[in-house]
Amino acid sequence: MKRKNLLVCACAIVLASGVSAQDTASFVPNGKVSAKIFSNYSTQFTSEDVNSVGFILERAYFGYAYNISKELSAEVKLDVGSPNDVSTGTLKKRVAYVRNAYGTYKLDASTKLSFGLVDIMTCKLQEDFWGYRYVYKTFQDEHKLGQKTDLGIILKHSVSEQLDFDIAVTNGEGYGSVQTDLDFLYGFGATIKPTSEFLIRVYGDYSSLSNTPINLNSLLSITPNDKISWNAEYVYSFNNKNLENHDLSGFSLYTTYKIDEQVSVFARFDKLWSNVLSDEFDPWNESKDGNAVIGGFEYIPTKNLRVSLNYAGWIYDNSSYETKNRIGIYTEIKF
Repeated sequence: MKRKNLLVCACAIVLASGVSAQDTASFVPNGKVSAKIFSNYSTQFTSEDVNSVGFILERAYFGYAYNISKELSAEVKLDVGSPNDVSTGTLKKRVAYVRNAYGTYKLDASTKLSFGLVDIMTCKLQEDFWGYRYVYKTFQDEHKLGQKTDLGIILKHSVSEQLDFDIAVTNGEGYGSVQTDLDFLYGFGATIKPTSEFLIRVYGDYSSLSNTPINLNSLLSITPNDKISWNAEYVYSFNNKNLENHDLSGFSLYTTYKIDEQVSVFARFDKLWSNVLSDEFDPWNESKDGNAVIGGFEYIPTKNLRVSLNYAGWIYDNSSYETKNRIGIYTEIKF
């Protein structure tokens, strides 16, 4: 009997020692280097002319994330863009930006605060559900409907498994510019997930600039199983770029079907339009308004490489403009 009691006591001591050791185990700081490279071989053409053919390095991201403690982490990311990102009339060359440089502090298990040059939740979920950023930007990113990255703070809080929200206060200048005025951009978003197959995202931001530009967007995503997803976005930009009564709006519809773990097909349709100003006959953005048609195949030979054969066309609302076409093989390498 005594031997049995001693055995029970010994087991209790061992278990207590293990729990104590786990409780007192010190956190080990750790970091990770990352990179993402977008490149392609493509042809751009209209019905009459071939405008360009060749290899293109579209974009390269290089980053480092470091977990300083259980609560505090930091990340920095460089963005080396295409020469086409440089304004017209300047020498064509690649320009590197600090795309991200921020710290994140976890207030508790459901709340975290990021500060610095941060990603705003303007179109983060849209980019995730679209899934082919290396082929084509999201609707909002392509048409510059709001800032994607900015200098400021963002608070993210998970109320439950069905509801998340985020609040941001930033300069409103984006990652490529410095603060040039006394105005700020205020953003609020909410993500509702009533079921695992259904998601709704709403977001809005406004600036206190002279004409109070306001950007509103929404996302509806339906994923009935792990093979197919259906997604719809709608965007409205009031006083776009702080121009009075110059509104832009549009929508994006896209779907993906996964044939197997390595092969998938995707299709997308976008429409962009603008309003007609008083005393005018044509929309103010008439030279750019139109429709995008995108589709292709993707092959993933390894987890670090994605390859896509795809087509993208821009059909202007004004039929006097020729449709712009692009076909090519696009790749994403990441680690």
